[in-house]
Amino acid sequence: DSEQYAVRFEKLYPVGTATPTTLALCNIYLINGEFEKAAKSLRWINYKRIRPYYLVCSYNVYLSYQLSFNYVQDAKETLKEMREKIDTLKFSPAKKELCESIYQAKKMRCSMYEGNYDGVEECFSTNCQNEKTELNRVMMKFSLAELFLAQNRIPEAKEAFTYVAAHGNTTYYAKQAREELDRLRLSEN
Repeated sequence: DSEQYAVRFEKLYPVGTATPTTLALCNIYLINGEFEKAAKSLRWINYKRIRPYYLVCSYNVYLSYQLSFNYVQDAKETLKEMREKIDTLKFSPAKKELCESIYQAKKMRCSMYEGNYDGVEECFSTNCQNEKTELNRVMMKFSLAELFLAQNRIPEAKEAFTYVAAHGNTTYYAKQAREELDRLRLSEN
């Protein structure tokens, strides 16, 4: 349970000391749809000593929060900062590739929220195929489902939501997918 984990975390680590562990906590919150808690948890990161990859991951968490509340203009500013860090900091080739993938996915989500779908499907589909974990595939499939729904491509949206519902276990994404599938079934009748 993310709440119990957070309480233990707060007792163990002073604010500004636990970067990788903080990002793990943030991801637990994101998986459970607790976007505000994820953003607030970023306070435990020591930004003076943060590794470049973890810095990009922290931007990813904050962007997830901003986009979940439809703060698209704020997200675009955060995205600019993220791009600047990716361009100026030193990364290993593998981490640079991961950072680029994270950046592109968030950039596409911003475009999607603005009604610009150019390149979004290709980006999300490619990321989905390249993801190494089922959880990340579920999140990418959820993004694809949202895209298809926004484009009124209902059969494709249903297929993607069905995948998310079947493979997402108890995550926020699976719960949202089940709700969306129910809503789509009701609208058919």
